[in-house]
Amino acid sequence: MNLSDGDIEFILTIYDTSTSMMEDKVREKFATEFVRHLVDFGFDVKACYADIADHDSFLSDALDEWLEMEEEEEYEEEGEYIDEDEDDRW
Repeated sequence: MNLSDGDIEFILTIYDTSTSMMEDKVREKFATEFVRHLVDFGFDVKACYADIADHDSFLSDALDEWLEMEEEEEYEEEGEYIDEDEDDRW
């Protein structure tokens, strides 16, 4: 689901309100969970990556971590797909 500018502003306001009194260690974990929930609920975080990452260093780190995991999963899936095709030929 694509997010409008208003949606992004609303989500980041919720994030700011939630993290305003958190210590950095807790904010780091919260940012990771926040990004995970956005993805789980179908929000297209790749489309608004820059807007979210520029908002907060913890969100930026969480997005980078999520993107790395996403790319690794895609790579593994492609590798499995190729292996399955090779097995089918024999």
